[in-house]
Amino acid sequence: MMCRSTIPIAFKDVGANNDILKFNGFLASVDSIDEVCHFINKVENDHSLYLSLLNNGKEYAFKSSVDIQMKRMFDYLYE
Repeated sequence: MMCRSTIPIAFKDVGANNDILKFNGFLASVDSIDEVCHFINKVENDHSLYLSLLNNGKEYAFKSSVDIQMKRMFDYLYE
């Protein structure tokens, strides 16, 4: 039973979801409960997929922190 963490599921074509979850989760069609359930079951039954999502999400979070984004912006503006 997957009680370890959250499953990154978001709706397609809403805000920046498509870019953020490209490699870090699942994109479901808006109002598609079946797709959401499918993704939950998929992660529930595949521990290596769960670990991959967990590691990719952690890596994305570190690369996309506010501090890093601010530094990139200032480096771009003032170099």
